[in-house]
Amino acid sequence: MTIVARHILTPGFAGKRTSPTHGLSGVGRWLFRPILRTATSGLGTGVLRPAVFLALSALLGTHWRAAAAPGQDASFCNLGRSPNAIAAITEIGRSDLVSADAKQWQGGGVTVTTSARRDGLEVELSAPGLAVKRLELRWKTELAPDWKYVGDAWERAYGDLEWKPLDPERIMPWYFLASNGQLTHDYGVKTGAAALCRWTADASGITLNADVRSGRVGVQLGQRKLAVATVLCRRGTVGETAFAAAQAFCKLMSPQPRLAKQPVYGFNDWYCYDYSTEEIAGRWGFEMKGEMIADGWAFADRSRTTAEVILELYRDIRQAVANDTLVLGCNTIGHLAAGLFELQRIGDDTSGKDWSRTRKMGVNSLAFRAPQHGTFFAVDGDCAGQVETDSVPWEKNRQWLELLARSGTPLFVSFPRETVHPEQEAALRAALAAASRKLPLGEPLDWQEQRTPSRWRLEGRERDFSW
Repeated sequence: MTIVARHILTPGFAGKRTSPTHGLSGVGRWLFRPILRTATSGLGTGVLRPAVFLALSALLGTHWRAAAAPGQDASFCNLGRSPNAIAAITEIGRSDLVSADAKQWQGGGVTVTTSARRDGLEVELSAPGLAVKRLELRWKTELAPDWKYVGDAWERAYGDLEWKPLDPERIMPWYFLASNGQLTHDYGVKTGAAALCRWTADASGITLNADVRSGRVGVQLGQRKLAVATVLCRRGTVGETAFAAAQAFCKLMSPQPRLAKQPVYGFNDWYCYDYSTEEIAGRWGFEMKGEMIADGWAFADRSRTTAEVILELYRDIRQAVANDTLVLGCNTIGHLAAGLFELQRIGDDTSGKDWSRTRKMGVNSLAFRAPQHGTFFAVDGDCAGQVETDSVPWEKNRQWLELLARSGTPLFVSFPRETVHPEQEAALRAALAAASRKLPLGEPLDWQEQRTPSRWRLEGRERDFSW
């Protein structure tokens, strides 16, 4: 966690309707037509009563899906409906929950309630007398293997964000996007969840794993009901870019970001407190993979989830500083920090010695997490700098400095005075001047093809970089 005092400068200072039995076998049509005749009685052809629709949706899974509207695609899975299956993993074992109404799910002493609201599907957990570790929610759907998918990171990114083909073993924290290059759908949870949420996707469905443990042990809620998470999804439209879809979905996930009133830029030369996530979780982001928390410990208060404890820490920090103080999270969890911190470091450290590290950590994180800028917080791709003259090739460092300055995101620089010669000074002056203005967000144009995009749209113009 870093409270910003980086010599910050501001401008003041320098349905179509479909047959309900479409897709069913002949036997299936024979079984369900009497039910459907009753269900649609008095409502018009192909119109179902809500209760019957929910019941049939849960039963039929992928066989019931409204036809796509013009300009849309039937590949979208609506996570706003109740899942097809829910399981609870407690310290006793696994329980597959059952539901009679597709709203309240029960089994093994655990109750999960799913409520469709205007802003998403709310998931609530109740488990008196039990220690619950996880919930697994499963939606049946058909996902195309020739589409590409990308998820977020647990905390900072480590140069590993990338669009990839469908992989059932891939862990995607917080949210993910699915795209065929022409259409992009989005799935995730609202920021500020009470669980550490991750997604997996395979050819037959989408699974949300909500980690509600208290450290490495099950949470003991007692009589308390836990608002686990709000599940969100967004159906893409033909013609929008994957980047635009990501921006729109980030705004949906984080409806009330806390943002600085003016552009933030300056010199990176002072810190307060850092590494809070590593100290809590016992591991760095690149070590987390599918498990964020390391083995062998529990919070003193086992009635609160790890996500709740971390959220309380962030709120305490926010309340402890002056209202006009900008807080920059570093090694913090962006999905929990959104709405509390004005700025967030989005990737691991860049380097004043090793250009390959800057390219890997800086360019990658800026490209793939730029959609969070202005929607979650202001994103900090980390500084442009060098330890000594030419410790990083100036031709490369100059380009990284330019990208940061013209991307519309915060710019921090770290150049010892003795390393700044006339050429560097001129570039720094120009970069700081650009960063002082409110610029449109830079867009990576080839981020679906490579980890470190070289083609960008900056200030409305296309720019090619040689990394």
